[in-house]
Amino acid sequence: MIPDSPNARFYLGLALSLLIHALILLFYLDQPPPRLAETGESGTAPLQVQLLPKAPASEPAPRPVIAPPAPRPNKPVRQRPSPPVARKQPPSERSEPRQASIPPAPQAERKFDPQMDMTDMLNAARERRRAAGIQEPESSQPAPQDDSAIARANVQELMDKQARGRNESGGVFQITYKGVRNAEFIFRGWNTRRNTNMRQLIQVDAGLGGDVDTAIVRRMIEIIRQTERGDFQWESRRLGRTITLSARLRDNDALEDFLKKEFLE
Repeated sequence: MIPDSPNARFYLGLALSLLIHALILLFYLDQPPPRLAETGESGTAPLQVQLLPKAPASEPAPRPVIAPPAPRPNKPVRQRPSPPVARKQPPSERSEPRQASIPPAPQAERKFDPQMDMTDMLNAARERRRAAGIQEPESSQPAPQDDSAIARANVQELMDKQARGRNESGGVFQITYKGVRNAEFIFRGWNTRRNTNMRQLIQVDAGLGGDVDTAIVRRMIEIIRQTERGDFQWESRRLGRTITLSARLRDNDALEDFLKKEFLE
């Protein structure tokens, strides 16, 4: 019989719930514990570990014995020859830089005697004309005026020659540096009439793509033509003698070739 009051029904339901839970708990507590699987009954084999004995340490390989090198036979000691003793040359034989000088041209001086009278001068003039192959006029008695003119010309010629003899000049060229484009040389010149000696350092620039050898000899020719216009004497160290050269414009190519051989070859 189920009670009608709500409180009675509540307590009845609570008691039934506790009873059911207690039965379930009891059922599980009465169950026996599961047995562990013994060795060999389970499919999973136990892990077995076996320790290997420690390998003996390997003995170090013996070091190879290096035989000592056989003694070399003693070579005979050769005596070094004594170095040659340099002989001192006398100072006079010391080589000098190649240079060429322009000696003054020899002038055959004719002294004018102020005591010579007009007749002697006329006779001397005739002798010179005869030696030169100049024919005498047809008249054996030339006009006095013509003879006077000839005498004055001869006197003037002698005076000019004496003046030229006092105006002797010369010089020496010496190349001190030569590069691809630039060069330098020294000119030592003298003038006996002016009693002067000069030393000039001449610098030469051949220009871009120019020939420095040609520029050097052309500058030398310019200096030569300051005192020489015709033939002049040249003392050649290369040839070992004095030769006659020409400073004329028509002989310029020959003079350039000679100076190149003299200084640059």
